[in-house]
Amino acid sequence: MVYKTYFFVGFALVWLGCFSNEGLAPVSGVEGSLQIEGAWPDSVYGLTVLALDSDVTSNPEYPADFFVSYGDPATKGDTLLSYFIQLDPGAYYLVCAGITVEPSFFIANLKFFMSNSVSLPIAFFEYNIAGGVLLHPVIIEKDKINENLSWSQIDFGGSL
Repeated sequence: MVYKTYFFVGFALVWLGCFSNEGLAPVSGVEGSLQIEGAWPDSVYGLTVLALDSDVTSNPEYPADFFVSYGDPATKGDTLLSYFIQLDPGAYYLVCAGITVEPSFFIANLKFFMSNSVSLPIAFFEYNIAGGVLLHPVIIEKDKINENLSWSQIDFGGSL
């Protein structure tokens, strides 16, 4: 009899908790999509958007050294890359990178690449006039998802 009482009291508490007005906490980040143009190079198995720390401008020759996070990768042959990257509020740069290994291998071994000072298996192919990697600045505000509308297309231009 005591167990039935505990069961009903527990059930009532859980049931009342379902009517709570609290939900998941809002997140900050950036989302968008990129149209992929041109033939995929043989050396690229996937494509992803990387978020880089704003300090990348101090040493733009090695943008991967300022890696913060990444979006879901597109796989070889896709014509659209949709991404969402959750980020803390602050200033970042976005860059599109070709993944030169299978995307699942890249994701599964990212901590290894980062912790062992091994070069990330990525290739950049968007360059500015000065020959540096083309960086797309973005400011992330607290509890806001930025839509990166000024950047809509990646063109392989044939090969890497």
